[in-house]
Amino acid sequence: NMNNVIFKLTPNGLESVYNKAPEINGANDIDVYQNEEFNVGKGVTYNDDYDADHLTKSVSLKENGMIRTVANTNNNNNGANWVLNTSKLGEKILVYTATDRWGKTTTVERKVTVRPNLYKNIFLYLDLLIPRTTFVQLLNLMLLDLHLLLSILFCLLIILKICHMNVHLYL
Repeated sequence: NMNNVIFKLTPNGLESVYNKAPEINGANDIDVYQNEEFNVGKGVTYNDDYDADHLTKSVSLKENGMIRTVANTNNNNNGANWVLNTSKLGEKILVYTATDRWGKTTTVERKVTVRPNLYKNIFLYLDLLIPRTTFVQLLNLMLLDLHLLLSILFCLLIILKICHMNVHLYL
């Protein structure tokens, strides 16, 4: 595509330079707790093959069918320094955009799910009672035992059916 190529004169002749669109990394979907501070730029980086220091970056909030740009930044490789309002439960969509001097643009959407503090408190309480690794081991053991029990019941039902016994199982 000729829109992505410029030509540069070098001592060896004419050289073509291909420009890729900028990259946005670290804008993965995330769960946060209600009223927790969440900086939308934390962990998000921008890269470009030729214009890393000259990118135009923005972060927008998409809600109710509208996109509202909240933060623009053109400095260094960091993202916007903006704290998302997490007082309301539900999903919010952040739209990260980076444009280089050639006009190549990349847009990434990130789903931020604001969860009630109830979940946070339950896991915090369980961590205090039983360390998380022990809890996960116990949960795996319970699931293994449940699987074993169901397998035994299933085999027993098959054997009884083979023997033509009329058996009803009430759970």
